[in-house]
Amino acid sequence: KKMAVDVLSVSHEECMSETLHGVDSMSLESNGSQELPITHKSESQMETVVNHGEKEDKTKTPRKRSKGAKSQTPLKKVIVGFDVGSSLNKILYQVEGSDVQYMVMEPEHLALPPESEASLPVDSGMGRPEDNAWIQFKKGEKCHAVGRVADDFKASVNLKTLKWEIATPKILGAIGAIAEREGLGTEFRLDLGVLLPFGEITSTEQLESELKSSLRGFYFRHQRLKVKLERYKCVPEGSGLAMWTGMNDRSAFTRKMSPF
Repeated sequence: KKMAVDVLSVSHEECMSETLHGVDSMSLESNGSQELPITHKSESQMETVVNHGEKEDKTKTPRKRSKGAKSQTPLKKVIVGFDVGSSLNKILYQVEGSDVQYMVMEPEHLALPPESEASLPVDSGMGRPEDNAWIQFKKGEKCHAVGRVADDFKASVNLKTLKWEIATPKILGAIGAIAEREGLGTEFRLDLGVLLPFGEITSTEQLESELKSSLRGFYFRHQRLKVKLERYKCVPEGSGLAMWTGMNDRSAFTRKMSPF
């Protein structure tokens, strides 16, 4: 015989646990020796317990949210592809749920002393954010002018410097410009792809470490940004063209180069 169990007295977690183990938690089987009589007294006791529980539920007040609790609204996400060029920095980006956008920045970079901050743009004014980009890793440290701002200071491109060595301030400048263009706020998520010369791919882990550390908190002009780098990938320059060519079955490249 089976004795019915009050469904309301079994928690959701208990039901799920018993179900996963193949046990019927909604009934109990007796040993067949004897039935336990339910007396008027036991019914009265059960009723008292139920009524007591109902009173407690009615008198419970909702838990107050602590003052320091943050909103659970998910952070916006942007996907960025950055080509560190010697003639132009080419950027493709896509804010989650929006179309792909294209942006270019001059390749110049110039590190300036902290006191130079007064001579740098305060905002974009009537111009574009990417044309008024400069960053600081921390307040009081060097200012890194990138793109047109660096060009205004008569900076030149040093072709002897490895691209990855100066990629971090350029990428941060572009990320800051994208955040302003798209209204991403001061905190958002990022998937980042970087193109480097084939000979510099061995430095990709060092570049990733620099970027992760810097993106946690840096200044785009006077605005502090906190960016969570969720995905990072560095590939050799020309990889996109190689992959596109590889998708053409009629090409000689496909016949000779199978990895794509």
